[in-house]
Amino acid sequence: AITKSRRGPTCPARSTSPPPGLTFNERGIPDIKLDIDSSVKRATKQLCSTMVGDVHDRLHRCNVCLICDRSEIGTAAFFDYISRERVLRHKDRLSVESYEREHGILHEMVKEYYAVEGFDGLLLSPRAPRRGDVFLCCSTCRNGLRASRASLVTPPKFSIANNFATGALPESLTITQEDGTERTFDVTEEALTPEIRAAIAPYRPHCYIISYWG
Repeated sequence: AITKSRRGPTCPARSTSPPPGLTFNERGIPDIKLDIDSSVKRATKQLCSTMVGDVHDRLHRCNVCLICDRSEIGTAAFFDYISRERVLRHKDRLSVESYEREHGILHEMVKEYYAVEGFDGLLLSPRAPRRGDVFLCCSTCRNGLRASRASLVTPPKFSIANNFATGALPESLTITQEDGTERTFDVTEEALTPEIRAAIAPYRPHCYIISYWG
């Protein structure tokens, strides 16, 4: 009679010898040295990228792009500073006039929200950190502000001036009721639920829609 072996495949024997270069102390514990210098340098670089003011103040501020109002999440985006002169070379592309010519009249409150000192008539982010006459800008918008594109009519792709002027809610709202009287409501942070924010948002920039089935 023929019998089949039930033994599985043999495993290679494990080596009992220590890896080359590994040493042990007098208690038999391996001397493992971890090189964390490169990790510390990367963390320090990332930490310094959000620092504002004097180094002794230890103040940090989220990286926000002057052109598109985009905030940095994690370390994926690349931000750097650009000069005021470079932005002004593209003032016709970033102006309120350019926005209204393509997308209609912009509300005065939205114009005030995107007003930055030194850039009269332009739609820019007041949240962007600055160091003197240089302002923080993301890599996408910095590429859109190249000298070769200064003569273009269209604004940078994700810029506020390219129909991404979403603005923000005021601290209070005044509503005219049916009897003609006016009533003022305070807009508190607690009242702005995610559902309310989504319902009143005129635009939703920088979002991705992913369809999935199966």
